[in-house]
Amino acid sequence: MKIKIISDEHKFTIPFPNGLILNGFVMGKLADKIKEKSEFDVNISKEQLKILCRELKKTKKLLKGEPLIYVKSGDGDEVKITM
Repeated sequence: MKIKIISDEHKFTIPFPNGLILNGFVMGKLADKIKEKSEFDVNISKEQLKILCRELKKTKKLLKGEPLIYVKSGDGDEVKITM
């Protein structure tokens, strides 16, 4: 996953290795933190996050470099997130 930020003054890319983000261990820890820190009653299980992880991996194969999220502000700043 790459987060690319482009503005008039700065341009940089933040890489996130998918292997570190999209694995069962991290998803399990994420489920625990969501339950612990959430202000609302959130019932998300580790199995649901594993399914989310699996679907994100499928999405990566389908998009093949196309942006997952692309936002451009009125003053020309851009944020692009690609898998």
